[in-house]
Amino acid sequence: MSTFTTQPVRCPSCGIETAREVARTINVTRGPKYREAILARRFQSFECPSCRQPSHAAPDFVYVDFERRQLIAVLSERLERAWWEHEAVPQAAYDAGFGPEQPSFAQVLGADFAVRVVFGLDALREKLVAFEAGLDDAWLETHKLLLLRESPGLALNPAARPRLMAADGTRLVMVLRAPMPQGEGWQLRELTVARRDHDALTRNPSLDATVTLLSAGPYVDLGRVFFAPAMP
Repeated sequence: MSTFTTQPVRCPSCGIETAREVARTINVTRGPKYREAILARRFQSFECPSCRQPSHAAPDFVYVDFERRQLIAVLSERLERAWWEHEAVPQAAYDAGFGPEQPSFAQVLGADFAVRVVFGLDALREKLVAFEAGLDDAWLETHKLLLLRESPGLALNPAARPRLMAADGTRLVMVLRAPMPQGEGWQLRELTVARRDHDALTRNPSLDATVTLLSAGPYVDLGRVFFAPAMP
Protein backbone atom coordinates (compact mmCIF):
# COMPACT_ATOMS: atom_id res chain seq x y z
CA MET A 1 0.00 0.00 0.00
CA SER A 2 1.17 3.55 -0.75
CA THR A 3 0.75 6.15 1.98
CA PHE A 4 0.57 9.94 1.81
CA THR A 5 0.54 12.89 4.17
CA THR A 6 -0.43 16.54 3.78
CA GLN A 7 2.26 19.18 4.17
CA PRO A 8 2.96 22.74 2.93
CA VAL A 9 4.95 23.04 -0.29
CA ARG A 10 6.58 26.41 -0.97
CA CYS A 11 6.60 27.80 -4.51
CA PRO A 12 10.22 28.66 -5.45
CA SER A 13 9.02 31.55 -7.63
CA CYS A 14 6.61 33.54 -5.43
CA GLY A 15 7.07 31.92 -2.02
CA ILE A 16 3.41 31.00 -1.54
CA GLU A 17 2.88 27.83 0.52
CA THR A 18 0.14 25.42 -0.48
CA ALA A 19 -0.99 22.28 1.34
CA ARG A 20 -0.19 19.27 -0.83
CA GLU A 21 -0.52 15.52 -0.50
CA VAL A 22 2.99 14.04 -0.63
CA ALA A 23 4.29 10.51 -0.46
CA ARG A 24 5.56 8.69 2.61
CA THR A 25 5.65 5.20 1.10
CA ILE A 26 5.24 4.23 -2.55
CA ASN A 27 4.40 0.64 -3.49
CA VAL A 28 4.77 0.61 -7.27
CA THR A 29 3.80 -3.05 -7.53
CA ARG A 30 0.27 -2.03 -6.56
CA GLY A 31 0.54 1.48 -8.03
CA PRO A 32 2.59 1.31 -11.25
CA LYS A 33 1.38 4.81 -12.15
CA TYR A 34 3.79 6.21 -9.56
CA ARG A 35 6.79 4.58 -11.23
CA GLU A 36 5.61 5.89 -14.60
CA ALA A 37 5.30 9.40 -13.16
CA ILE A 38 8.82 9.23 -11.69
CA LEU A 39 10.30 8.11 -15.01
CA ALA A 40 8.36 10.87 -16.80
CA ARG A 41 9.60 13.39 -14.19
CA ARG A 42 6.03 14.29 -13.22
CA PHE A 43 5.94 12.82 -9.72
CA GLN A 44 5.09 15.32 -6.95
CA SER A 45 5.17 18.20 -9.40
CA PHE A 46 2.56 20.86 -8.64
CA GLU A 47 1.41 24.09 -10.23
CA CYS A 48 1.41 27.09 -7.92
CA PRO A 49 -2.16 28.44 -7.62
CA SER A 50 -0.82 31.99 -7.40
CA CYS A 51 1.84 32.37 -10.11
CA ARG A 52 1.21 29.13 -12.05
CA GLN A 53 4.88 28.15 -11.89
CA PRO A 54 5.84 24.52 -11.17
CA SER A 55 6.87 23.53 -7.66
CA HIS A 56 8.11 20.24 -6.25
CA ALA A 57 7.79 18.72 -2.80
CA ALA A 58 11.13 17.74 -1.29
CA PRO A 59 11.16 13.94 -1.27
CA ASP A 60 11.10 12.00 1.99
CA PHE A 61 9.60 8.61 1.22
CA VAL A 62 10.38 4.94 0.74
CA TYR A 63 9.99 3.45 -2.73
CA VAL A 64 9.20 -0.28 -2.85
CA ASP A 65 8.95 -2.52 -5.92
CA PHE A 66 8.29 -6.16 -5.07
CA GLU A 67 8.41 -7.29 -8.69
CA ARG A 68 11.85 -5.79 -9.33
CA ARG A 69 13.09 -6.38 -5.74
CA GLN A 70 13.93 -2.76 -4.93
CA LEU A 71 13.62 -0.70 -1.75
CA ILE A 72 14.91 2.84 -2.05
CA ALA A 73 14.76 5.62 0.53
CA VAL A 74 14.32 8.93 -1.30
CA LEU A 75 15.47 11.97 0.66
CA SER A 76 15.90 15.68 -0.04
CA GLU A 77 18.95 16.73 -2.08
CA ARG A 78 19.98 19.16 0.67
CA LEU A 79 20.82 16.19 2.92
CA GLU A 80 23.33 14.63 0.54
CA ARG A 81 26.40 16.43 1.87
CA ALA A 82 25.87 14.56 5.14
CA TRP A 83 24.87 11.27 3.49
CA TRP A 84 26.50 9.14 6.21
CA GLU A 85 23.94 10.49 8.69
CA HIS A 86 21.09 9.13 6.55
CA GLU A 87 22.51 5.97 4.98
CA ALA A 88 20.84 3.77 7.60
CA VAL A 89 17.32 4.93 6.64
CA PRO A 90 16.60 2.33 3.93
CA GLN A 91 18.05 -0.55 5.92
CA ALA A 92 15.88 0.41 8.89
CA ALA A 93 12.82 0.48 6.60
CA TYR A 94 13.80 -2.88 5.13
CA ASP A 95 14.35 -4.45 8.56
CA ALA A 96 10.99 -3.13 9.79
CA GLY A 97 9.24 -4.99 6.99
CA PHE A 98 11.44 -7.94 6.12
CA GLY A 99 14.32 -8.15 8.61
CA PRO A 100 15.38 -10.97 10.94
CA GLU A 101 12.90 -9.91 13.64
CA GLN A 102 9.96 -10.28 11.24
CA PRO A 103 7.89 -13.44 10.60
CA SER A 104 9.46 -16.00 8.26
CA PHE A 105 6.96 -15.29 5.47
CA ALA A 106 7.95 -11.59 5.53
CA GLN A 107 11.65 -12.48 5.38
CA VAL A 108 10.99 -14.66 2.34
CA LEU A 109 8.93 -11.90 0.74
CA GLY A 110 11.85 -9.47 1.16
CA ALA A 111 14.63 -11.75 -0.03
CA ASP A 112 17.14 -10.45 -2.60
CA PHE A 113 16.08 -6.81 -2.45
CA ALA A 114 18.41 -4.06 -3.63
CA VAL A 115 18.42 -1.59 -0.72
CA ARG A 116 19.48 1.97 -1.57
CA VAL A 117 19.27 5.58 -0.47
CA VAL A 118 19.18 8.44 -2.98
CA PHE A 119 18.90 12.20 -2.65
CA GLY A 120 16.37 13.79 -4.98
CA LEU A 121 13.87 12.51 -7.51
CA ASP A 122 16.35 12.70 -10.39
CA ALA A 123 18.66 10.36 -8.48
CA LEU A 124 15.74 7.96 -7.95
CA ARG A 125 14.86 8.08 -11.63
CA GLU A 126 18.47 7.29 -12.53
CA LYS A 127 18.47 4.17 -10.32
CA LEU A 128 15.27 2.96 -11.95
CA VAL A 129 16.68 3.48 -15.45
CA ALA A 130 19.95 1.74 -14.54
CA PHE A 131 18.32 -1.25 -12.87
CA GLU A 132 15.81 -1.67 -15.70
CA ALA A 133 18.72 -1.82 -18.18
CA GLY A 134 20.50 -4.45 -16.08
CA LEU A 135 23.29 -2.10 -15.02
CA ASP A 136 25.15 -2.53 -11.75
CA ASP A 137 24.94 0.92 -10.16
CA ALA A 138 28.37 0.66 -8.49
CA TRP A 139 29.98 0.03 -11.88
CA LEU A 140 27.93 2.86 -13.36
CA GLU A 141 29.28 5.27 -10.74
CA THR A 142 32.81 3.98 -11.33
CA HIS A 143 32.40 4.64 -15.06
CA LYS A 144 31.21 8.17 -14.30
CA LEU A 145 34.33 8.77 -12.20
CA LEU A 146 36.55 7.65 -15.06
CA LEU A 147 34.69 9.89 -17.49
CA LEU A 148 35.15 12.92 -15.26
CA ARG A 149 38.84 12.15 -14.80
CA GLU A 150 39.72 11.31 -18.39
CA SER A 151 37.35 13.17 -20.74
CA PRO A 152 38.56 16.53 -22.09
CA GLY A 153 36.40 19.46 -21.06
CA LEU A 154 34.86 17.80 -18.02
CA ALA A 155 35.47 18.65 -14.38
CA LEU A 156 36.02 16.41 -11.36
CA ASN A 157 33.38 18.31 -9.43
CA PRO A 158 30.17 17.17 -7.68
CA ALA A 159 28.20 19.73 -9.69
CA ALA A 160 29.40 18.04 -12.89
CA ARG A 161 28.34 14.49 -12.02
CA PRO A 162 26.78 12.75 -15.04
CA ARG A 163 23.18 11.63 -14.69
CA LEU A 164 22.03 8.55 -16.62
CA MET A 165 18.92 9.45 -18.62
CA ALA A 166 18.43 6.38 -20.82
CA ALA A 167 20.06 3.01 -21.41
CA ASP A 168 19.52 -0.05 -23.55
CA GLY A 169 21.54 -2.87 -25.07
CA THR A 170 23.58 -0.56 -27.28
CA ARG A 171 24.22 2.69 -25.40
CA LEU A 172 24.08 4.70 -22.21
CA VAL A 173 22.94 8.31 -22.51
CA MET A 174 24.01 10.73 -19.78
CA VAL A 175 23.54 14.44 -19.16
CA LEU A 176 26.07 16.49 -17.24
CA ARG A 177 27.27 20.00 -16.63
CA ALA A 178 30.63 20.94 -18.14
CA PRO A 179 32.63 24.13 -17.54
CA MET A 180 32.01 26.92 -20.02
CA PRO A 181 34.90 27.47 -22.44
CA GLN A 182 35.59 30.89 -20.96
CA GLY A 183 35.74 29.44 -17.43
CA GLU A 184 32.58 31.15 -16.13
CA GLY A 185 29.63 28.92 -15.23
CA TRP A 186 28.41 25.63 -16.65
CA GLN A 187 26.82 24.31 -19.80
CA LEU A 188 24.71 21.19 -20.25
CA ARG A 189 26.23 18.39 -22.27
CA GLU A 190 24.90 15.06 -23.45
CA LEU A 191 27.31 12.16 -23.36
CA THR A 192 26.68 8.82 -25.09
CA VAL A 193 28.68 5.75 -24.15
CA ALA A 194 28.58 2.48 -26.06
CA ARG A 195 27.13 -0.31 -23.93
CA ARG A 196 29.91 -2.66 -25.06
CA ASP A 197 32.49 -0.21 -23.70
CA HIS A 198 30.72 -0.06 -20.35
CA ASP A 199 30.41 -3.83 -20.18
CA ALA A 200 34.11 -4.20 -20.98
CA LEU A 201 34.89 -1.86 -18.10
CA THR A 202 33.15 -4.17 -15.64
CA ARG A 203 35.65 -6.89 -16.51
CA ASN A 204 38.63 -4.75 -15.48
CA PRO A 205 39.87 -6.08 -12.11
CA SER A 206 41.99 -2.97 -11.51
CA LEU A 207 38.74 -1.09 -10.79
CA ASP A 208 37.42 -3.53 -8.18
CA ALA A 209 38.66 -1.41 -5.27
CA THR A 210 36.79 1.64 -6.58
CA VAL A 211 33.61 -0.40 -7.02
CA THR A 212 33.94 -1.70 -3.46
CA LEU A 213 34.39 1.84 -2.14
CA LEU A 214 31.35 3.18 -3.99
CA SER A 215 29.12 0.29 -2.88
CA ALA A 216 30.17 0.12 0.78
CA GLY A 217 26.59 0.87 1.87
CA PRO A 218 23.10 1.73 0.54
CA TYR A 219 24.36 5.08 -0.76
CA VAL A 220 25.90 3.98 -4.08
CA ASP A 221 26.98 7.24 -5.65
CA LEU A 222 30.02 9.37 -6.46
CA GLY A 223 28.93 11.50 -3.54
CA ARG A 224 30.69 8.97 -1.32
CA VAL A 225 33.92 10.43 -2.74
CA PHE A 226 32.93 14.06 -3.20
CA PHE A 227 31.22 14.42 0.18
CA ALA A 228 33.37 12.15 2.31
CA PRO A 229 32.99 12.73 6.08
CA ALA A 230 35.79 14.65 7.77
CA MET A 231 38.33 12.50 9.56
CA PRO A 232 38.39 12.97 13.37
